[in-house]
Amino acid sequence: MSALLRLRDFGLQYGTFCLEPLSLALAPKERLAIVGESGSGKSLLALSLLGLSRACVRGSAEFWHNGTALELTTLGAKQWCALRGSAIGYIPQEPLTALNPLHTIKAQILESLRLHARFLTRKEQESRYDELLEKVGLEALKSREKVYPYELSGGERQRVLIAIAIANSPSLLIADEPTTALDASLQQQILCLLGALVSECGSALVLISHNLPLVRKHCDNVLVLQKGRLRDYADTQTLFAKNAPKSAYSAELLSAKLPQKPQAPQDTESILQTRELCVRYPLARNFWGKARAMRTALSPLSFTLCHKHNLGIIGESGSGKSSLGFALMGLVDKEGDVCVPKNGQLCVADMRTLNYRAFIQMLFQDPFGALNPRLNVFDIIAEPLRIHKHGDIAQKTKRAMERVALGAHYATRYPNELSGGERQRVALARALVLQPRVLILDEPTSALDHALRASIVQLLHDIAKECDMTYICISHELDIVQSLCENVLVLQKGEVIEQGACDRVFASPTQSYTRALLESITS
Repeated sequence: MSALLRLRDFGLQYGTFCLEPLSLALAPKERLAIVGESGSGKSLLALSLLGLSRACVRGSAEFWHNGTALELTTLGAKQWCALRGSAIGYIPQEPLTALNPLHTIKAQILESLRLHARFLTRKEQESRYDELLEKVGLEALKSREKVYPYELSGGERQRVLIAIAIANSPSLLIADEPTTALDASLQQQILCLLGALVSECGSALVLISHNLPLVRKHCDNVLVLQKGRLRDYADTQTLFAKNAPKSAYSAELLSAKLPQKPQAPQDTESILQTRELCVRYPLARNFWGKARAMRTALSPLSFTLCHKHNLGIIGESGSGKSSLGFALMGLVDKEGDVCVPKNGQLCVADMRTLNYRAFIQMLFQDPFGALNPRLNVFDIIAEPLRIHKHGDIAQKTKRAMERVALGAHYATRYPNELSGGERQRVALARALVLQPRVLILDEPTSALDHALRASIVQLLHDIAKECDMTYICISHELDIVQSLCENVLVLQKGEVIEQGACDRVFASPTQSYTRALLESITS
């Protein structure tokens, strides 16, 4: 067997989208990256190789399993059930929608072992469960038997999916943006873990990613897609070489740089202030539903947000970044106060009013979970305008779509028909349509390719200038924070360990934790 997976003139047709026929051979221990802009067909190709797509498939996809060549395009439902999770592992792009909200994390990880590793005793399954948690950096969950997906951060949910995917040491692992919600140091850890699986078990890895530095460091070959067309297919060293021949699109993708932030005004008013803001989540409840034990996700913190002085929130997965955003939006129980301007002075905000909702909006980390699956793109973006009783809804909705590079043909599509990056842009358009004074960006570019990241950051600069808007940017992508923000706040395990001017903190951090974050970006 020379190739573990071989595609011959493999093409797809899904509605109006067409993935042109392509051919490739994936050898054992090979790490193949698939890169390209949002909507280029990367995830659709992966889902088709897993038998999970409704697209019309043409050509051949041959997979070797236990010494036998299987034609993936002709497998039945029973064959797929035996193959997926054992021989072929899959890490979905959106963890919140991929995990069952009714089952505990432990039950979902053990389910994969019980389905495909029935020869293991209960004790061996428990031992394997603990081993998987250690591998993905979730040792803290060992002492918590009943943890549900909604109790974890986006990065922690992502690591749970990785644990499920590698539980049975599959011979082919397809990872769709596996490091999207993870900080830089954890990204390196997870990619090294997947690389170790490839080396130890003779597996092959298909990595779908927009993170080009990680692709360059951890992958052997790269396949570049644009709007369903194969633009380049070469080894990593050749593709990333400066003078190597490549398509114009690949060259543009590799050379994309983030725009510099504009000069902020020196003297400006305070538009938002927190006073001893704290978030605690219940760990256990008694028979009557009262919390018996609490976990502090965000220790009491106070800060002031000044007009046109964007604030960046950085830290590792589970450090309390998203909890801070939810508290500012009034979406979780909190302690302390949030103050906003009223009659020329800062007053405690009533978060239940429409005025506060118009004042502050949020772009959520998981776009698919934040969008109503029963509404099309136009209605999703127009919904806030209807709630706040704005006029000229059609024109304002159209303008919001144009701002985030969504053409008119997207208006009638539903969230399940969009790629991860396209959903991200729909969510951004929905957050911008009311033109709030403060916009919370929770991982705003996590699902976007490098070229689109640059255009979105430039778009955010333009919108801030045009609409008189200030951002609170929550991100693990430190270059995004540096390009958007004047000030930064560093969180670790719910506590502020460093804060100050963004340029100063990034140039000369005083805390070892901050230095480690910065070093993981440049390594």
